[in-house]
Amino acid sequence: MDVLSDILQAIELKSAVYFQHDFTTPWGMEMPKSPVAIFHIVVRGKCYFDMENMENPLPLFGGDIVLLPLGDQHILKDNLNYSCKPGPDVLSCIVNGKAPFEGSEVSATLICGHFELDRDLGHPLLENLPRLIHIRKQDRGGSSMLETVAMMLMEESVAGLPGSDRILHRLADVLFISVLRIHLVREQDNGSRLKALNDPAISKALELMHHQPESNWTLETIARSAGISRTLLANRFRETVGKTPMSYLTFWRMLKARKLLSSNDLSLREIAETVGYQSESAFNRAFKNQFQFSPGKYRRMKKEQSTPAA
Repeated sequence: MDVLSDILQAIELKSAVYFQHDFTTPWGMEMPKSPVAIFHIVVRGKCYFDMENMENPLPLFGGDIVLLPLGDQHILKDNLNYSCKPGPDVLSCIVNGKAPFEGSEVSATLICGHFELDRDLGHPLLENLPRLIHIRKQDRGGSSMLETVAMMLMEESVAGLPGSDRILHRLADVLFISVLRIHLVREQDNGSRLKALNDPAISKALELMHHQPESNWTLETIARSAGISRTLLANRFRETVGKTPMSYLTFWRMLKARKLLSSNDLSLREIAETVGYQSESAFNRAFKNQFQFSPGKYRRMKKEQSTPAA
């Protein structure tokens, strides 16, 4: 598994599609601040997007995609002078088969949904994503994957066939990864930490730590395997990832341990060895430093959460 996929699996990416809807003019909706990342696809037509601190509203056209990684409050409307309804009220109308607006002329068709990330983990490569990622249709760089996924989302969201919800969630996962790919290529020189994946040496170092967390890595062995000097690795890794190589290794080991604690019945000693700790007590200390509670307590909490109430 590649590093980005590994990260998204560790932070338990979950997606949901709310609706595909034809909006009749005049219309406008104000989406409140959300704990999840929000996305909108303009299937056809035109509308305006606005959010706090934007200099001017952003016109969106058919084929455009906007992603708000931090779930910022924002507005979508077809007329800059039209007042907005609360987004939750609009969603409620659509879900219940009611028209949220009174017009008869369709000005835009949108697909709206969200991506849920475990933000408590604060993965450094996803930590400094911008408030808004706007992918215009003409900016996709020939991404047939994104084009295909967008088309499949459009078709599946109105099909109403058995299993559609599950398919939509999976397609939305692919959409998120595809948007990140394009953002990665487009912003690699603009300070995004995702650019670490474009640096051959840093990407190799990340790959080693992700795929072999149990190995007895040192800065020297990682640098040698990545084909770079210790000093250069340390400097470039901190610059691009935001952590030292060894602190990132500890962070990643704890994410892997967290997943193992909630997904199987391995003993704490077995999990400790799987993520590179020969001493269970050292593993316990590292885990508690990262998550503020012991591995045993975390496992009990997860079991309690998954046990149905009587």
